[in-house]
Amino acid sequence: MDNSINPATAPFRLKQWWSRLLSIADERRNPLMALRSRLLLLSLLLIASSLAALVLGELLWGRSDQWMFLAIVLMGLMIATFDYARSGRYELYSNALIGILTLLVLALIIASGGQSRSPQICLPTIAVLGAMLLSLRATLMWAVLMVLSLILSFHLRETAATVYLPLNPHWLDSSVERMAGVLVVAAVCIGVWCHRLIERMHDQLARDAAGLAEARSRSEVAEQRLEHYVDMASAWFWETDEQHRLVFVSAGFERSTGVSPKAALGLTPVQVLQLRYRSNAVSDGAMRPMLERRGFKDQLLSWHEPLTGALTHFANAGSPMFDKQGNFRGFRGRVINVSERNETVRQVRESVHGDFLTGLMSRRGMLEAMDRALMRVRDSDSVGWWMQIDVDQFHEVNVKLNYAQGDTYLKRFARSLGEIANRPDALARMDGDEFGVLLVGLSKEEAGDVAIGILGMARGLRMEFLGGDVQGSASIGVVRFSSATPSVAAILQAADDACQQAQKNGGARVVFGS
Repeated sequence: MDNSINPATAPFRLKQWWSRLLSIADERRNPLMALRSRLLLLSLLLIASSLAALVLGELLWGRSDQWMFLAIVLMGLMIATFDYARSGRYELYSNALIGILTLLVLALIIASGGQSRSPQICLPTIAVLGAMLLSLRATLMWAVLMVLSLILSFHLRETAATVYLPLNPHWLDSSVERMAGVLVVAAVCIGVWCHRLIERMHDQLARDAAGLAEARSRSEVAEQRLEHYVDMASAWFWETDEQHRLVFVSAGFERSTGVSPKAALGLTPVQVLQLRYRSNAVSDGAMRPMLERRGFKDQLLSWHEPLTGALTHFANAGSPMFDKQGNFRGFRGRVINVSERNETVRQVRESVHGDFLTGLMSRRGMLEAMDRALMRVRDSDSVGWWMQIDVDQFHEVNVKLNYAQGDTYLKRFARSLGEIANRPDALARMDGDEFGVLLVGLSKEEAGDVAIGILGMARGLRMEFLGGDVQGSASIGVVRFSSATPSVAAILQAADDACQQAQKNGGARVVFGS
């Protein structure tokens, strides 16, 4: 068995030992502290190497006993180096290194009576090293002590103080060149090391910057994709705090509501709705689920678009948010435009709930139309008119003729009503011989002209073509409604009272209700 040592493996083993030493020193440190830790470790090794060179020089060429003192310092420094690599106590050993070097210089100055030049030459290098390793406060503290040491050295030399450490004149003459050579080697090693560390840090920063730019690019693409999907879904998102005040609204909020995000943030959803609709009746129910801190979905919100004035319907959904401790933190939700869906539902409703005899809207459909019209006038400060039309003596028509001919009369009346009304917003057969006309945006004179036209149409609709001789007529109750009108039920009641008043006064007339 060959027990010889392969010299080629020595550098590899040295590199392994050095890497192990660095990994122990870098453990559990952030990148900046890892760099400073490596610099401290390098400084310890360089100072140990320099002291070893000085001890060797003293043994070979020196004529004093300083080598013994330097050897003791060298042994202590080597022990400190390996203990630091083992324990990683950076604050302790960085301050200890600069402190020991400074105190060592001070001791040599005092012992030599200020005659030795080597300690003073070392002080600038120690100061630079301290600035790289220590905190600002510690650096300033040791720098003050270094300045005081230089002042003390000058004072001792000028006063010819007692020399406790006899020095060889030849040693003093060559101390400047010898110490400067050692410091040049140490400074070059530290400079090369720092240069490599800076290059490594620069490369790492460049990689991090490239990764950050790529991540930002991916984030922008994802954000654009999300905005595109949101626009396709005609949706926007919102978030409130624990007091139900809006703290976030996404893009599309202003386009859909006509309210700027700046004006909406800090308000509750009810207060935002009241920016568009001053009546509390429009929005009171919107806050109930939020006040009860329960999730909700398909909460129908309707308002007119700010540009076109078209009635738009939105489905609102929200969920409460709680932190890890179970404390309520607000709501987060989304709003989707469901106008097309509602239009489809409306058409289905009209086909199912329309009046089968006349083809007009049924009572249920007219009530929905009146609700939308009331919301519209609240939003635009315009006025609307509701006309309740009762066919006079329709029971007599059915008695003198028959029910089949009465139905024919109603169909003829409905067709003529659609022709005479001036582009009504809605026409409906409300019940039996009762019809309704909904008008929005007309003046009182214009609404009166429509009512008078309907009266004339009813008078001219005689029964001769049905084989009878019944004079047609109608009683009409007209009611104005505006943003101050509380409800649809109030409109219907006022119109019914006006219509009954017209019938009591003999029929075939128009009465405007209040």
